[in-house]
Amino acid sequence: MKKQMLFVVLLVFGLVSTFADGSQGVNIDGQIMSGEYSNTKELRKASLFWEVEGDDLRIAIHAETDGWIAVGLGSARMDGSEMFMGYFKNGESFFEEHLGKGHSHSKVENNRDVEFALMEDDGFTFFEFKVKKSDFISAGQNDLPVILAYGTRDNFRSMHRYRDSTVLDF
Repeated sequence: MKKQMLFVVLLVFGLVSTFADGSQGVNIDGQIMSGEYSNTKELRKASLFWEVEGDDLRIAIHAETDGWIAVGLGSARMDGSEMFMGYFKNGESFFEEHLGKGHSHSKVENNRDVEFALMEDDGFTFFEFKVKKSDFISAGQNDLPVILAYGTRDNFRSMHRYRDSTVLDF
């Protein structure tokens, strides 16, 4: 009986320690669950979420669109922003990484390891991805400029219907 009680106490303590920061752990699965991300910003037409753990930077966006959705890191404008773009069509996720140049962007090929997931549900698109924090945040840096946008079509070239910018604080 004492061993069972000790096990229960240790189990509860372990769960409390694991979730003490309010985060239940981020799963890159195209779903954004309540409490999954420690940081949230509500923008005009989208919700932005982020979590930093070790050298992992996890970002999610939720917006009312059936088309493409994108998050750009490193600039408050399209120019110079490294953009992660995706859309969900016929049960399949499509993803590309683009680099902003002026008021345009083009696909870049690199060896960056990006874990991503997209999902559409009832007119909303959910986009999550994970990159190396050190690729975007220097030692001692406390914030990161971010742009986000979405369009109404399932492709990477159509004009955005909505765009915004913000700063992620760490």
